[in-house]
Amino acid sequence: MKSMLVMTAAALAIAAPRAGDAATFAYTADLVALNSSGVTGMAELLLDDVAMTLDVQVSAKGLEANQLHVQHIHGLFDANGNPANSQSPTIAQDADGDGFVELLEGATSYGPIVLELRDDTIPGTGGFPMAPHGTIDFSYQYDLLTTPAFAAGMSAADLFDLTLREIVIHGMSVRADQGVGTGGEVNGTAGYRAVLPVATGEFELSAVPVPAALPLFLTAIGLMGFTAYRRKVA
Repeated sequence: MKSMLVMTAAALAIAAPRAGDAATFAYTADLVALNSSGVTGMAELLLDDVAMTLDVQVSAKGLEANQLHVQHIHGLFDANGNPANSQSPTIAQDADGDGFVELLEGATSYGPIVLELRDDTIPGTGGFPMAPHGTIDFSYQYDLLTTPAFAAGMSAADLFDLTLREIVIHGMSVRADQGVGTGGEVNGTAGYRAVLPVATGEFELSAVPVPAALPLFLTAIGLMGFTAYRRKVA
């Protein structure tokens, strides 16, 4: 069995496509609540690396209803400007000790905005969802070569690898007794904080590119059949 697994792995490695051979990659991110928001959900991406389009679907619930919820793909960069691994923040990032991971505190884990997840056909909100009934069901396709949704100074090159990138959703009300005497957006003043992070998620590659799946499958099946035949005639 061990030799068969080794042979199968080798065959799959040989048959695995180069990145340029495939057209479509799927990614998912499970949303994790920040700042006791109670937000749950999922973000899904479909990248066509030939057409250079990115389809985005965000489904979330538990948000503050009928309020603007800005959402972005964020990303860290190393000292040389190369994409680096971005992660969901924890309470350890609460530098001022007010019990909240605020905008700039969270950015130490997930980095600056790379792509704004907005739909410019939505009037009056800057393209961001308002979460009627506390839910978001956002869907939009971006042309990565022409979209104005990239943050200043960012481009498609800064978006990849998507497994190094993070989705962040913002927006929650705070009380007057929270964050008293501290800086940031939670500072002892009651009200809605549109930039306060409420959910984040790390993207993972969720599917083998479609054009590559069939050759990989056939290679594995063929190898298993060849191994079985050798055993039979041995």
